[in-house]
Amino acid sequence: MTEIANEGPAEPALPPDPSHLQFPDPHLTTLAALSNRANLELGLRLFVGGLVLSGTLVGGDKFFDLMADAVRNPEAGEGENAFADMYAEIADEYRARAADENDASWTEYIHLRDAWSHSPGQNPLIVGQWRGRLSRIDGWALGTYGQNE
Repeated sequence: MTEIANEGPAEPALPPDPSHLQFPDPHLTTLAALSNRANLELGLRLFVGGLVLSGTLVGGDKFFDLMADAVRNPEAGEGENAFADMYAEIADEYRARAADENDASWTEYIHLRDAWSHSPGQNPLIVGQWRGRLSRIDGWALGTYGQNE
């Protein structure tokens, strides 16, 4: 005689990991694209995970120009500003792509200057320049918390 084991009710299947399905907010993507194409700058708060980033939206060219300036050493010898030169080349690439109005494929990131990080129960932290993937932003609002004004 064969016994049938009572396994109880079947466990519900877990839903697939939705992280690959997360699409960026189309309105925030439009702001980032305008910033890349038309040098739009405006105060913005971004909600990412459990923290808030507050700063000024800038285009990729401005972001990488600021990064180049931050690491450039005017007293360095030839070839000693490789990182600054690399950032300057990326800024030039953003400017070149901005001229092609049909190319929106490069608006995957958003850039802030003078950014601050606000976390519950903590003092705000100066971030400076910040770059993040648009698909990872949970929410956003216009304006800053006043640190840039």
